[in-house]
Order: sequence, then structure tokens, then C-alpha cells
Amino acid sequence: MSEPVGLNCQTPAGRRAANNDVNPLLSLPKGQAIDVCSTYKKALVAWKDGKYSKMLYLLGGTIKAAKEKGTLAQLPREITSLYYSMPKEYLDIFFENLPDEIKEMAKQCKNEDEFEVLLANLEAYTAYFFAIMFTESSFEPKKKSAVGALGLMQLMPQTAYEVTGKKHRYTEAELYNPRRNIRIALKFYTKQAIRNFVYHPEIGNYYFMIPVVLGYKCGHNGAHRNFVGNNYNTDDLLDHYKDGHKMWNGVNSHAMGILNHHRNMIRARLRDALRPYYAGK
Repeated sequence: MSEPVGLNCQTPAGRRAANNDVNPLLSLPKGQAIDVCSTYKKALVAWKDGKYSKMLYLLGGTIKAAKEKGTLAQLPREITSLYYSMPKEYLDIFFENLPDEIKEMAKQCKNEDEFEVLLANLEAYTAYFFAIMFTESSFEPKKKSAVGALGLMQLMPQTAYEVTGKKHRYTEAELYNPRRNIRIALKFYTKQAIRNFVYHPEIGNYYFMIPVVLGYKCGHNGAHRNFVGNNYNTDDLLDHYKDGHKMWNGVNSHAMGILNHHRNMIRARLRDALRPYYAGK
């Protein structure tokens, strides 16, 4: 993301922005406004220091408290924009390593309109990848789960071995490496996103991502078989897995937050990454 925009956290007497626009903090109760400012400052420091999970913890608490108080809509956009941000170094790795299947899609675009439609579809592809990363590891590159899943995208060593053609058994240290972890996960994720989208593209509204998200957490082949076997019924698919609705809602909510706050940045990065492959015929 670009550098976070600072939040005007002056004292009540000066809580009006320099351009005379009303600071959104003025709509909050004084005590809550002070708490929001304090938390935001700490979260911003954590973000700049690369302590992403700490930032998420701090702002997640603020957002939860606002929901409970019924003041979520009054929170300054700077709060939610930072919460739904994606670390720049991970974004760079993502866009530098878009799989060949995605590049081939750009090559197949015959004109600018088709290219823009592709970019629009890939906005969701990007947002859900980072929403999965958020739910899997809170952007902690050295996270290890109880079952042995590793790194940012919580890869199982056997999965990494199979996805990369069974040519190398990866060590824990190798899968903790952000660049390697994201590159392997992208291959896995892209294959499943394309497979499910191709089978039933008219679902729309990002629901083709349901078997991708559930498959990432519960096994892709089983999720895809259930998706196809139930005539692409997403409700049946969600019901099939324990906590299926909870898993999907968590990822989907964060992906929508990413798109709401950072869609333009994602579109611009996709355009820059894929423009060299689009012939513009």
C-alpha cells in the first residue's frame, strides 16, 4: 500500500482539519475519540516497524468496540484503511510472481476493453489471496500451526512438494521465506481459482471463490468434487464442512474490506504487471 495517511488526533479545541473539513472524530464521543487516536498512533508505529500482527490486533479491537457501541460507521476511514492494508513487500512479491496462467489470460485479450475486464476479475483474485493470508497467518512469516502448516500462507510441506512437481522437499526455514511461500501458494491458489471459475463462471459476485477458500483450508480436490457434485450449489458446499460458513465469512469479509479500501491500487498494480503481456490486438 502507499504510505498511510495520518489521522488528525489533535485536542478537542483543534480537532478540525486544516482545510476546514470536519474531522470525523468529532462525531464520536470524546472518550472514544481519544481512545481511537491513541490506538491508531500505536498501530501506525507497529505497521511502519513491520509488526503487522500487532497492528491488526490493535485496530481489530478498535473496530470490534465500535461495532458493539454502534459507532462503526463513524470511525475515520484511516482506521479501516490501515486495517485492510497489505504489506508492500508481500504485494511486490505477489505481482512480481503472477503465474503463467494469468499472463496467458492477458495475452488472449484482443482489445483494451477485454484487458480491463480481465483486470476487474483479477481484483477479486488478488483480494482473496491476501484475505486468506490475513486469516491464515496475520502476515506473520514464521507462523507454524498445530498441524505443521508453515509461513504466510500456511503451507503444508507435502503440499509444497506436490505443487512444485515433487522435485524438492522444503524445510521449515525455506517455507518461512516470504518470497518462496507466496510463490508456491500462488501456484496452488491460481490453479484452483481458474478451475472453479471455468466450470461455472456465471455464478458471479465472487462466489466462485467459495470452493477456492474452503479448498485452501480443507483440501481442494474434495471441495471441488463437492462443488461440482452439488450442481455448483454454494450453500450445500458451505454446509458440507464444519464451520464452513464461518471460514468463508471471515475471508470474504476481509476481501470485501480490501476491495472497498484498496481497489484502485490493486487495479493499477495489476495493469502494470500485465501490460507487457497484453498485445492489444
